[in-house]
Amino acid sequence: MAIAKELLLFLESIFDGVKRTIQTRRGLARPVQVLAFHGYGTLDRLEVHGRIVKNKGIRKAGTNDSFWANIVNIYKRMESDELPGIKVTARYRGSEYTTISDEEGYFSIALPSVASHDKLQPWHEIALSVSEPTMEMVQASGRVLVPPAESSFGVISDIDDTIIQTGITNLFDTLGNTLLKNAKTRIPFAGVREFYTALQKGSTDTTFNPIFYISNGPWNLFDFLDEFMKVNEIPPGPILLRDFGLDRDKIIADGHHKIKKISDILNKYPEIPFVLLGDSGEKDPEIYQQICQLFPNRIKAVYIRDVTSEPRDSRVRKIAADMAAQGVDMLIIEHTCEAAEHAAGIGLIDNDSLTMVQTANYR
Repeated sequence: MAIAKELLLFLESIFDGVKRTIQTRRGLARPVQVLAFHGYGTLDRLEVHGRIVKNKGIRKAGTNDSFWANIVNIYKRMESDELPGIKVTARYRGSEYTTISDEEGYFSIALPSVASHDKLQPWHEIALSVSEPTMEMVQASGRVLVPPAESSFGVISDIDDTIIQTGITNLFDTLGNTLLKNAKTRIPFAGVREFYTALQKGSTDTTFNPIFYISNGPWNLFDFLDEFMKVNEIPPGPILLRDFGLDRDKIIADGHHKIKKISDILNKYPEIPFVLLGDSGEKDPEIYQQICQLFPNRIKAVYIRDVTSEPRDSRVRKIAADMAAQGVDMLIIEHTCEAAEHAAGIGLIDNDSLTMVQTANYR
């Protein structure tokens, strides 16, 4: 297995190298693009992440985009041309920090002790730029979330079939949603905008509760998901995806990625309890059960959207019963309002917000 893994990595590096050589010789090199992902940090340390790729000119989604327009954008996203060895500079409050993009074009920059505490402005903008002798300067803006100390709780949510209707349990539904729709025509579940807004606000108007989004999807989809959140007015938060490639760990989506990311968040903010949201289609119930075991007394509630049928439902109900014995409510819901009613009952959101969720249109 180890030999096969190393062989896959070697073949991937050879393929990427050949592709870059051909593009250079044919004059196909495109302008550089800095993809800045949403990061999260503390008052002592900000971390900004991103990727350096060739700019393929992915168009913004339109409500009347054709099948082929969507296909072209999907291809451009997934067939990324990463740029390794590029110097990246981050500027924040008069200081500069630099790093070099890795072999997949990714970069990460830590900015120590520069954040100020402002519960009304938890997001910090960081100027990013790349400048090489053979290219023009390219700039972007990275955003880093610093949860206020006054946060009542945090939220960690899956995306596919939890927020956005994907049909991940049905191959044809998944292909139809992926190929025929875009960020402006994909549909969130009814009440998601209202419920997540209510959770971020909490039971008072003076609280800001951070929201983190985690998916097994590749980083190539970040711009699509970010645009989808904006179009549907779903509260922004760090979107944590995973690398995509020939490596077995990148191809197979098990629970390791989500457990690692959730554990990092809970460890980084030890004073903040969390609410977990997911669906029954993948391994969210099992993952969240493990998180509750690893972090006792840190999880206030778990909400699982039911998108499956028997025998999977029976397994999920068993997990819910086991978690109840541990003192954690795990609700299996069909509609978002069911989670909102429970959240209002335990004081996570107020009654006005509950009414907004209950009256949201169901599609």
